[in-house]
Amino acid sequence: MRAEFHGVLSPAGLDDAARDAFEALHASAAPAGARSSTWSCAWAAVGVHALRGGARPLVREAEGLVLVVAGDPSPAWDVARLAELRDALAAGRAPALLREPPPAAACLVDVAARRAWLLADRAGLVPVHVARADGALWFSTRLRPLLRCGAVPDDLDPEGVADLLAFEHLTGDRTLHRAVRVLPPATTLALDADGERATVREEPPVDAPDDGRPSDRLHAALLGAVSDAVAGAGTVGITLSGGLDSRALLGCALEVGAHVETFTFGLPGSRDIELAEELARRTGVAHSTVPLDGSHLPRDLEHVVDVTGGGVGAVHGQILAVLDRVAAGSDVLLDGLGGDMLSGGHLAWDLVTARDPDRVVERTWRRHASAFADDAARARLLDPDLAVVLPDPRDAVRACVRRDEPPWRGAHRFDVLERQRRFVQHGPHLCRHAVDVRTPFRDADVEAAFGALPLRQLVEQRAYLDLHRRAWPELARVPDAARGVPLAWPQGLRFLKRAGDASARRLARALDRPARGRPGTTDYPTWLRTTCRALVEERLLDGGDVLEGVLRRAEVERVVAEHMGGRTDHTTRLGALLALATWLQLLRATPRGRARGAIGVGGPGGLAADRDIGGRPPARGAGVATRDLAARRARAAADAAVGLVVVGRNEGPRLERCLRSLPAGLPAVYVDSGSTDDSLAIAASLDVPIHALDPARPFSAARARNEGFGVLRAAHPTLRCVQFVDADCELEPGWVDAGRLHLDEHPEVGVLCGRLREREPSRSVYHRLADMEWDEPVGDVRTCGGNALVRTDVFEAAGGYQESLVAGEEPDLCLRVRRAGHLVRRLDLPMTTHEADITRFAQWWRRAERWGHGYTEMLVDHGRRAERRWVRAAASCVAWAFVLPVVALACAAPTDGWSLLLLAAYAVPLSRAYRSRRPRRTRADAALYAGACLLGKWAELHGVLICLGNRLSSRRRTELFE
Repeated sequence: MRAEFHGVLSPAGLDDAARDAFEALHASAAPAGARSSTWSCAWAAVGVHALRGGARPLVREAEGLVLVVAGDPSPAWDVARLAELRDALAAGRAPALLREPPPAAACLVDVAARRAWLLADRAGLVPVHVARADGALWFSTRLRPLLRCGAVPDDLDPEGVADLLAFEHLTGDRTLHRAVRVLPPATTLALDADGERATVREEPPVDAPDDGRPSDRLHAALLGAVSDAVAGAGTVGITLSGGLDSRALLGCALEVGAHVETFTFGLPGSRDIELAEELARRTGVAHSTVPLDGSHLPRDLEHVVDVTGGGVGAVHGQILAVLDRVAAGSDVLLDGLGGDMLSGGHLAWDLVTARDPDRVVERTWRRHASAFADDAARARLLDPDLAVVLPDPRDAVRACVRRDEPPWRGAHRFDVLERQRRFVQHGPHLCRHAVDVRTPFRDADVEAAFGALPLRQLVEQRAYLDLHRRAWPELARVPDAARGVPLAWPQGLRFLKRAGDASARRLARALDRPARGRPGTTDYPTWLRTTCRALVEERLLDGGDVLEGVLRRAEVERVVAEHMGGRTDHTTRLGALLALATWLQLLRATPRGRARGAIGVGGPGGLAADRDIGGRPPARGAGVATRDLAARRARAAADAAVGLVVVGRNEGPRLERCLRSLPAGLPAVYVDSGSTDDSLAIAASLDVPIHALDPARPFSAARARNEGFGVLRAAHPTLRCVQFVDADCELEPGWVDAGRLHLDEHPEVGVLCGRLREREPSRSVYHRLADMEWDEPVGDVRTCGGNALVRTDVFEAAGGYQESLVAGEEPDLCLRVRRAGHLVRRLDLPMTTHEADITRFAQWWRRAERWGHGYTEMLVDHGRRAERRWVRAAASCVAWAFVLPVVALACAAPTDGWSLLLLAAYAVPLSRAYRSRRPRRTRADAALYAGACLLGKWAELHGVLICLGNRLSSRRRTELFE
């Protein structure tokens, strides 16, 4: 059960206005379908909402004591221990209940004594927002309902805004509003007739290290925390990555006998996905991947900002992309946030060897000042009326540096207590409405075990790596995402790898060359320019009035323009600005119980009808702002008149997935090439217009696309561009919008395509090969595949596809488009997901045959003017598949077999193909690709001979390559 609480305390008594404001607070905090309860007396009123499950009472009363608990309270929080809790608090002791996992915040009221206590958990995972107004103390685990109840002023705090712009998160007890603060971790706020007293609880001293290995103590502590977290759970979900923390959670969960399912999200082909698949394979656990394309940000932005109170940059909600799958099959989600900081992952030698505290502060500030690190940039951005004398943001780091400790300890404390607390605090809260989230790394014993480590065991995460090697040797054989080498390697070799990586990055920067490597988990810089561009413009430009009086509009426009133009990467800046603008928009959209403050006077209705404060908005982002954005995109698509042409034959279920992926509201047509299965019925059931090709003429994909284009053009004469889609592919969300915007901004581009990925690359070796084939360079290219976005005027001027071609029709069209002065461009954006459905060698061979047939058609029709690429392709397959083996074998007898050494030349194409895929693939994948490329030369040669034979006999091949 996840619970949220709120209330008001005033030993002097509550008047009618305060009670009305409490009712407004309770109503505004209530999510749809939640179990709710309230309690009140003459001087106090508290309310609580249970968002999921649980049969225990929400308000617990015994012996004149009243208790409400927020978070995921354990059964230990029962009425039998209320007197024990009160006595401990009255004596100033740390209640034992607060050490019970999972973390929970609480409010305890002693009715007769007119005393009350607010308790923050020891790790600060459950936020408690407090505000003083009109002689009363208001509190809530959610910030927005507290500001909307009408009792608390919602004036912005300039220091909070500057903090967000500097670090991309808030520090200390700040919120974005002057009147509201967050109760610090392990803090008790007592209220009685004499006033308020805040007490920071002292944690029990850490036991002195014994003679055992530090890794053994870490293992015992982490194993105990995971065991407590999964107790009673049927299925345990873990978001698996290539890092150390999720790997440790997986090892512990398997040790305690939990039934585990793992999930990974990220860019297709990313290192995290590859390593997670390998870890899952080695352990035999179920694993699934969710490719990221940036569509989660427009969909979930309001939920992320609402949960975080606008206090964390907007580009940190990708966990929500996999949440539906986790919640559907898991009872508990193990979260690894915070482990990297505790284990010393951020500590480097140049930091720990520094003796000057100022240098440590400056280095820590520079490392974490990810949004507006430049003081002058912040000053330019803030509105002059708001930019009063602000504190130096470095003070937040200085506050963690103590004179009686080495300076590096201060940097370590800042990372754990400030930066990671905010992300750990809010990260699990993004998911708790849907699944029970457990954070074993924030367990008291785990933190104590890490806290007792000496410096030499923290630097380079030595104790943590030793734990992996000793406890889970099978998992340690898999490389990690940070170094790219197995954890089992000696520490010295890992250090040399780290030094080599750093030197390579410096050399690349010195030579002004892009760093090579596999894609990371996310690509927010590109997403903000494409998939999320409309969102950025709607929030910061079209709806930029919410930032008036807060930020200078001209500076915001400059930041957006620089990022969209690709001149500068302002991802973290835009993340902070999006969080701030969305937060202010949420406040304005929700009516206040009593209007006061500089912002927040909303019109009637606002978000009230769609509010789901405790969870994600209904229908995943159906708030007013999101609906307006969806409508804006629909209008933009209609204005652009984008059409969709789907071509296929006997695709069955693949066709259904394809048609369901098409954006709603755009004109579309399905062109069928004589299907004998239920393809036509599927298209009819989905209300997609159908155009069946006349079987009297030979079928070809080129003919299908041309006729589909003609049907759409006749029905919609204003079409400006058409997206061609093969029926065995699914369109990625956001691609059509992104492609249309790119064509609008780049009139020189005639044909546009994006990234194509295989749906299930692990299904067979042929699917893995297909996925690697799709991994083509981006930028201005010579040709593209059948899935492409084409300008209608360019398509008509080029004469469309050549219908007589059964293969190679795409490069033929691209050649004519480029000769007409237009560009063919591939964007680094996901466009379609392909399902090859190749399970037999004969299918793969026939597919390779098509390539040889295609570029031979190009050479015959266009000659050498078809560009040397096709000349080289034809010469390559003839040389390697025919000339070299024939010469080697024919000369074997005269040379006593020495001519067979010529076959060693096959190492050349093998090496070339291997190197082309190795930077972004594993060694095994690159080797498989190289072998397939070489073997495919014989299939291509067969395709060349078929094409030449058909041409010499004055006939064209009429059947389709399938």
